[in-house]
Formats: sequence, structure tokens, C-alpha cells
Amino acid sequence: MAATPMQATTRLRLLEQAWPLIAQKGFANTSINDVLEAAHVPKGSFYYYFSSKDIFGQEVLQYNMREHADAIRMFLSRPHLTGMERMMAYWSSWAERESNPDPRQKCLIVKIGSEVSELSDGMRVVMERGIDMLVALLDGGIRAGVNDGSICPVIEPAHVARELFHYWLGNAVAFKIHRNPPRLIRALDITRTILLGLRPEQDMPVAVP
Repeated sequence: MAATPMQATTRLRLLEQAWPLIAQKGFANTSINDVLEAAHVPKGSFYYYFSSKDIFGQEVLQYNMREHADAIRMFLSRPHLTGMERMMAYWSSWAERESNPDPRQKCLIVKIGSEVSELSDGMRVVMERGIDMLVALLDGGIRAGVNDGSICPVIEPAHVARELFHYWLGNAVAFKIHRNPPRLIRALDITRTILLGLRPEQDMPVAVP
């Protein structure tokens, strides 16, 4: 039976409220009651909307990934910018989000990727597919930059897009540990260097002319 509009609204509210809680506390440390309380939903009604906490976690991740994908599309659809400018605007926004104390600005993969990959294969698969979706969007952004001449031609844009995404995931985790803003500035510089076809100091995928 299809969910009623009220049920769909409540489900969405639970997903929205879970995101910042999980970004702050992690998945295991965020209880069902925490989410229900934040969403102002009666205790004991959780399983009316989700069959298990694992399924709920998968849907929270899917929601987070869709929001991330929408943000990428927004940056890549700016007609007054070159492809390089669009890509760098996106990466700059990631650096800003990592420095922002608002937990809703955080990418959940950074916070719980390692944690839940060991606990739930279902959540791991959601993250894997979500990353594939985000990388495909970034691949399109790189190709657009190559076409307008602002990004150096690359042999495999999809490979560069994936390696850059993983590079930023690693830097986001390192930033959480070291709290060192210059790390994110350097990540931006290296990303720009790669897309311009120059070789950075460390081993990273290089745009090949």
C-alpha cells in the first residue's frame, strides 16, 4: 500500500532530522529515540515508517547523497562560468562545508563511511552507488571544461573525477583529525593544478595534455 501524504511527510522529517544527529554522533551512537525526539514523532512509532534501523540508515544515506548530487548539479549548471570555474566552485564549497560547524553541511560518508561499512553491507552498497552517481556528475563537469578549453584534456575524465573525489574524502577525514584549515587550501591548489594538466608534488591523478 502506498504511503499517505502525511506518512510520506513524517518519513521525510525523520530522514532530515537524522542527518545532523548522525553527522555529530555517528550512526551507532544515534538512537532511534534520538531521531524520534528531534523530529517530534511519538516514541514507539518508528517501525511504522521503517522496518529496521539498518534500512533507515540506508535511506538517510540515500537522502544525503541526493542532496549532494543536487549541489553538484547546481554548481555545474552555472552558464556564466567556465568548466574549470564550476568545478573549483564545487570543491571550494566542500572546503567551506568542512569548516562549517553546522552538522547538516557535512557529507555523511566522511563521518560514518568506515563505521557502517563494517556493520552493514546494505549501507556500504548505498554509499558505493552514491559515490558512483557523484563521480559521474563530476566526470561530466570535467568533460565540459575540456570542451570549453578551461580544463586540460585528460585521457580518462571519469578516472580523474573518481580519484579527486576520493582525495577530498581523505582530506575531509584528515581535517577532522588535525583541524588544520591550510590543508583544505592546499587541497584546492592541488585540485586546480591537476585540472590544469600540471603535476602536483604528491602522487595524484594528473590531467594529461
